[in-house]
Amino acid sequence: MIHTDQINELGLVAYAQEPLAPYSFFKIGGAAELLVKPTTTQELAAVVCLCKKTATDYTILGDGANCLISDRGLKGLVIITHQMKHIHIVGNNIVTDCGVRMSKLADTAMKAGLAGCEFASGIPGTIGGGIYMNAGAYDSQMSAIVSSAEVLHGTEHKTLSNDALGFQYRHSVLSTDDYTILSATFHLTPGDTQQINHKMHELNAKRRASQPLEYPSAGSIFKRPEGHFAGKLIQDAGLKGYKIGGAQISEKHAGFIINIGGATAMNVYQLIKHIQKTVLEHSGVMLEPEVRLLGAFECV
Repeated sequence: MIHTDQINELGLVAYAQEPLAPYSFFKIGGAAELLVKPTTTQELAAVVCLCKKTATDYTILGDGANCLISDRGLKGLVIITHQMKHIHIVGNNIVTDCGVRMSKLADTAMKAGLAGCEFASGIPGTIGGGIYMNAGAYDSQMSAIVSSAEVLHGTEHKTLSNDALGFQYRHSVLSTDDYTILSATFHLTPGDTQQINHKMHELNAKRRASQPLEYPSAGSIFKRPEGHFAGKLIQDAGLKGYKIGGAQISEKHAGFIINIGGATAMNVYQLIKHIQKTVLEHSGVMLEPEVRLLGAFECV
């Protein structure tokens, strides 16, 4: 297990037993055994390599937008990347650290008159998480704009092209092998700043009108099943508004589980299982979670 003095030698501060709820969009989760916040790709790479060297389990979090953190917390080292904020424009390309927020990418592109990532303006989370799961909305996704990504494969630095990233629906090669994304390059198209800004406002207004953004949640809780919409299947199964503890299926959009106050990770987990069972019985479709489960969850 890694020691705090080893992290300090990298010029970073390690926080012991740090509560993780503030780092989660659900506002749920136990404590990290150790937590560190790198600010550069070099620091992130050094921390990951140190974890490998010391056989320390580690979890990388951006904004905690698409994950459910166990009430028991996370063992080993939790690496928070949202202080990695470097972003710059090179011609029609934008290069960002993995910790840059998706909304920041969209805003930077708009101000530079570059079109293509308007869809990302309302997606919560960071570039790293967005590429990891090929995040998308409104018929666009990260795979359409990512040119390449700088990664660690184990402890080896590599550049992966768009093709090598193996994008599929809510999936990339980063989630199937020992990869750590450090930064990414996005290839965009010159456009009119006002038109780009208008489209971003239009999409965000649509999002506010249809999604329960006033409550903590992890976004869409399930992947879209082929030929169906998860929210409609849940609604048709009569589950809209159903709750366990402080976790509730949103009445505004049944594809969301929200924390209406005091929810635990186990409440959310039990609700996920209940939804899967009920929808399967009602429609014959087994919903697959889109949210990542981090840490230990009891079988229910």
